[in-house]
Amino acid sequence: MSGVAGLPPQAQPRPGDPVGPTEHQVGPSAEGSRLDAYLPRAFPDISRAEFQRWIAAERVLLNGVIPKPRTRLHPGDLVVVDFPPPASEELIGQDLPLDVLYEDADLLIINKPPGMAVHPGAGCHEGTVVNALLGRGSTLSDTRGLQRPGIVHRLDKGTSGVLLIAKNNRAHEAVARQFRERSLNKTYLAIVGGVVQAAGSVDQPLGRSRFHRKKMAVCPGGKSARTGYTVLEVVGRYSWLELKPHTGRTHQIRVHMAHVGHPVLCDGLYSRRSVLRQRDLPGRWETPEAAVCERLALHAHKLELSHPRSGERVCFEAPWPAPLKQTLEVLRAAYGTASPSTEE
Repeated sequence: MSGVAGLPPQAQPRPGDPVGPTEHQVGPSAEGSRLDAYLPRAFPDISRAEFQRWIAAERVLLNGVIPKPRTRLHPGDLVVVDFPPPASEELIGQDLPLDVLYEDADLLIINKPPGMAVHPGAGCHEGTVVNALLGRGSTLSDTRGLQRPGIVHRLDKGTSGVLLIAKNNRAHEAVARQFRERSLNKTYLAIVGGVVQAAGSVDQPLGRSRFHRKKMAVCPGGKSARTGYTVLEVVGRYSWLELKPHTGRTHQIRVHMAHVGHPVLCDGLYSRRSVLRQRDLPGRWETPEAAVCERLALHAHKLELSHPRSGERVCFEAPWPAPLKQTLEVLRAAYGTASPSTEE
């Protein structure tokens, strides 16, 4: 392993470079230019190769849509480049607790808690999974550079559950290949709003929202995305689902379920409510302002893949969190439904 001491030189923004989403309007002289050829002219301190990497990493939007490097430009086009933070700040290790589900020489599997970011980003340099990994002295892959040692995939900050960490580059590439080829299986559990009548799937392309830089949206020019779901239980005006994302797009489950009218409970980004209180449920409550649920009710329950060294099929599982179990119990009490005989 070559270490995690830093990013390649071309990936390190210099002092004075833009940071975060930066808008740029294409001028008349750029008519017909390729996007990846034009951007280095608009931002001379960044190379064409680096912009190509950023386009592949979905850090560039063209008129609100994720483009290809070869996309031709027209005067008036709006380009938004999400410039990464400077890499000059070294990551710090922190003594933070991690719920380790499994560990060997190649893999570390944790049950990520809600509210913990996977890796540092703009405005978030501490308290992440990466900080905790460095704090415990874990050997990590450096395939993705300084800011994301060991990180093969990610979970949203509010999502809990199974997160896989690669401890060396060989394991990292083997697992990343399975993500690319979609040969591994991911299973999530969620409480969503509304009555879901039967099993089904949502097959809608996703891209960055044109109106909110932190949101994704269903859009014709986006990347293909498909999410299957089955109903575990209907509780009054809510449903408990098992979901299987067949692709791995940002916010995929959250956007797809909101798109079909069943947003994940307490998803403040894609629905109107970030906290469910007793007063929002039927019945008389002694403490109506008490929170029934105040976290995103989405949990990465299982991850099944081929072990990078042995090739053996393995499955890692994080149990349905106690606070979400309690949420289901309160919903059952409020709507007068009984707990099912078998439960995840």
